[in-house]
Amino acid sequence: MNVLETSLSIVFSFFASCFLFNTVIVERDEILADSTIRAWNVLRSLKNGTFIRKRWEFRVNTSKNENEKGAGASSFDATTELPLFTLKRPLIKGKRRNLNLFEPRWLKMIDSVTNEDYTSSSSASSPQFGCVRCTNKFYSAASVDGLEGRYADIIFERKGALASIVELKEGKRPTSGDRKIGVTIEGGDEFTIDDESTSISVTKDGYMIANKWDSNDLSKPIQSDDEWVKVVVVVGLLHGNGVVELLSKD
Repeated sequence: MNVLETSLSIVFSFFASCFLFNTVIVERDEILADSTIRAWNVLRSLKNGTFIRKRWEFRVNTSKNENEKGAGASSFDATTELPLFTLKRPLIKGKRRNLNLFEPRWLKMIDSVTNEDYTSSSSASSPQFGCVRCTNKFYSAASVDGLEGRYADIIFERKGALASIVELKEGKRPTSGDRKIGVTIEGGDEFTIDDESTSISVTKDGYMIANKWDSNDLSKPIQSDDEWVKVVVVVGLLHGNGVVELLSKD
């Protein structure tokens, strides 16, 4: 009887190990290989100028008074400067999207684009800002002028779409009572940000502004992507062969 129990235990352990290998090890190999390919695509896009990388620091511990509507919002020229908002999915022309904004920098941005001085200098019939698809973003804590802040490292596409504000609703967050804004936007014409280092600046409030962009000429040449892009992949011995095999297929 003990021999039978031992044999069954061994067989069960064997099948359990096979199941573990197929569901955990193999799936992990696929995840690692997919992450490597995505990293390679991002690096190639940065190299050929399709994507832009921007790094900066900004302050976050603003008071409630500072976040009130119109309080200390940045001012800029709508004819030469375009505030930028990052999205996970691209904004399509003619399609509407709802934004729920509560971060101080985005509240300031909306206040700025709806400011009378800004809208009067714009040729658009309604307040506008630019939306760009963000592929990678990283934030960490930082001290800015001795106050609480954030370090931002953002990778986003050079091509984006203008967003017109269709509806704006002021509100308060349930627990804290802090200000929030519900914004309905509609996608407009596409634009392309120049690939020069001076094309992007950051306001004191912490959001990006495109200083050199073109909403008409979308056929600007992009550098060749024939150059090699090297990616170093660090994995354990258990995943090495599986990841290499999957990458070789692509």
